[in-house]
Amino acid sequence: MTAEIVRGGLYRRADVSHPAIVCVVSNGSMHHASPHVYVVPVHPLPDDEVNPLANDIAEPVRGHLTPTQMYWLPQSALGEYLGTVDAKVLAGVVRVVVACIS
Repeated sequence: MTAEIVRGGLYRRADVSHPAIVCVVSNGSMHHASPHVYVVPVHPLPDDEVNPLANDIAEPVRGHLTPTQMYWLPQSALGEYLGTVDAKVLAGVVRVVVACIS
């Protein structure tokens, strides 16, 4: 991946054959110091469904983020950039991740 990795960015995964979208939760310091990024999966939601326990997003894709399923990927696994989640949603995801490991 040659472009700058965006924290809170939604990316299609380039390393799998099935459709998968992830949200980058690691920051620029991590991206410059390591060949890896930390991500959470974006689970698609039907138009009529809302998950009150998850961090729902409507733009740039409809789905919810599950911070308890955070994992790392090589930066090369990030494919097409789809946009960025709202800063408030990203902050909520990061708070859950920190709570899980502290």
